[in-house]
Amino acid sequence: MSIYLLMITLAIGVFVSVLLTHRDYLSAPVVICLSFFGATIMADIYSDVWLLDLSDNTAFVVAGGIYSFLIGYFVFYNKKKIEHLDFCRKIYSFKINKLFLITFFIVELIGVLGSYMYMNEVAAVVGITGDLSERIGAAHLVIMAQNPNYVLPEKPKIMIYLNEFAFVGTLFAIYIATYLFVIKKKISILAIFSIILYSINYIFVGSRYGIVSIIIACIVNYYIFVMKKNNWLINISFFQMIKYIVALIVCMFAFPLSLMMLGRSDNDLTVDAVGAIVQEACYSLAVYFGAEIKLLDIYLNNEFIVKNDNSPFLGHTFARVYDSLAKIFNETSWLNISTQDIPFNFVNGMFLGNVYTMFRPFLADVGYLGVVIFPFVMGSFFAIIYNNITSTGKFEKGINGYIILYSSLYYCIPLSVFGNAFFYQVNTAAVRYLFYYYVIDKFIIKTKESRK
Repeated sequence: MSIYLLMITLAIGVFVSVLLTHRDYLSAPVVICLSFFGATIMADIYSDVWLLDLSDNTAFVVAGGIYSFLIGYFVFYNKKKIEHLDFCRKIYSFKINKLFLITFFIVELIGVLGSYMYMNEVAAVVGITGDLSERIGAAHLVIMAQNPNYVLPEKPKIMIYLNEFAFVGTLFAIYIATYLFVIKKKISILAIFSIILYSINYIFVGSRYGIVSIIIACIVNYYIFVMKKNNWLINISFFQMIKYIVALIVCMFAFPLSLMMLGRSDNDLTVDAVGAIVQEACYSLAVYFGAEIKLLDIYLNNEFIVKNDNSPFLGHTFARVYDSLAKIFNETSWLNISTQDIPFNFVNGMFLGNVYTMFRPFLADVGYLGVVIFPFVMGSFFAIIYNNITSTGKFEKGINGYIILYSSLYYCIPLSVFGNAFFYQVNTAAVRYLFYYYVIDKFIIKTKESRK
């Protein structure tokens, strides 16, 4: 019964959010409700296999956390959008220093090569030197497991900094590519090449999370420019909605099918294996988009312990901060706290993965109070940033930094079903990202305005 009440509660959240945002279908509150609604449906489909009888406690945590996010969002959400009609009469051209462009592609290539070499080194730790897909899969699993029995090679800092710089440059490339496509109906080959090149980095380390974040950033940039062009009013017909839903389903099935590409499947992509592939894809989709509810239920009813004496203050929620502090103060107990939040689990002989929703670290740090506080902060943040996108004249100055920030973090909303992606962004690298952004925005890319 609890799981159906949770579905109804989340469906109401979707409906209310659509109304309050004036049918802004990709607004943060709509998407986070849809994400957990979809995961709950998938969990119900496999409830017999996973022996799931959702407890009232788990339903309360999910519903309470989501509605806390909604409250935080709509407290700061600005309903009155200032219509920049002048935006439609202005077109910007982006001029990039050719020397920098060549240098940037070299940096990206070095980053790709560095990721490839690092992947080979990590895979070799467990004796995997075979096919590329096997090496990618092995490296990913070794990095995720953080097994103390394996000594991982340390990635050179220069490679880390180059990849970070390439990441920020790629965000600019996404912005420029989508802007030119929506406003000028032009395709920027160089920008698309840059996006693809950086995505290869994620492929070599087996990070579908990273690839998905890049894809989502492209979608969000495109959506914002289309919305802005139409003064934030888009009417979607019933048939268009069906088309988008079908496209979403195809994308969702493509997600587990990428297991083969990343060396994390026992099936080969052949005609004879189609049946097994479809069956595996369905279950993999459920594991990645449904098992989180079951795992959270297990945690709350069997394993839940609020912060123990050995855990640093808010160490699970802000694990990336403590990763940095551990190296500074030589406190090894602060390293990899986040891996404690994602143990692999099996139920009824079935593999459920290791994704427990964003609520697990909140609960581990401050108990049920964390389910109220942290989603509220997260919702408030996205509302404030979105207000600055919709209600300011930043478009009149060329590149809008709020769009780049919003699109780069937006993936944390739908993927909050998986884990605590948003608060993991609070780390020392964030300062460097801001510096890279400032350099590229002020000295590298110049915008020129022209009238239609």
